[in-house]
Amino acid sequence: MYATILFVSFSAAPAPGLRDRKRAETRAELEQAAVDLVLGEGLDGATIEAISQRASVSPRTFFNYFESKDDAVLGIVDTTFPLETLSEIVGDQDDDDLVQAVTRLLFHTLAPSIGNVKLHAARTEIIQRYPQLLRCQMTQLVRMSEQLTALTVELMKRDPRFLTAESDASEASAQAEVLLMLCGGAVRSAVRTWVADNSATDYSATDMTDVEHRAVTLIREVLEKLQ
Repeated sequence: MYATILFVSFSAAPAPGLRDRKRAETRAELEQAAVDLVLGEGLDGATIEAISQRASVSPRTFFNYFESKDDAVLGIVDTTFPLETLSEIVGDQDDDDLVQAVTRLLFHTLAPSIGNVKLHAARTEIIQRYPQLLRCQMTQLVRMSEQLTALTVELMKRDPRFLTAESDASEASAQAEVLLMLCGGAVRSAVRTWVADNSATDYSATDMTDVEHRAVTLIREVLEKLQ
């Protein structure tokens, strides 16, 4: 579903301060250490102590960034998006751009785990070896689904084809969940193809724009065939 690949920011954000940069560097080092250890020593060999040692931090510091070693392996990061930042994330939305807006929201959410092509490809290999790790991604879905659904409902309010004065909250949430699953499936497919075709180690803004466009095109092609 939509968080199994998870997200790049398309909004212009202030440059992070020194503290934030150091935290981001430490998180990245822990994620890389976790992935390298699993590939080299297996899932059981990638203990929190071993991950911390390789990243040159203490196990106590590890828990400032991740709840478990599985979260570090998968690069799972829950992000909070205040409602007032929604327009900054998705940009201006015309009436017929709901699919693009939701797709952009998902890319924004998933940026941490697809920002490095090699790391994302390594995680895909790890999940193939240890499919039980998917439980962590499902847990993240549960944690973030309420927020993503609420944000999607707000996007739907901009589209007269969806919400009307007679629409109730449960109907809106149900429609938002279906839309998220549809867009999430397209994002997953587009990113998988991008990883398979890309030999670079890091993303570029052009790459991500192309992947987003591919995902939106996939959705519209499917919807057109279903009409």
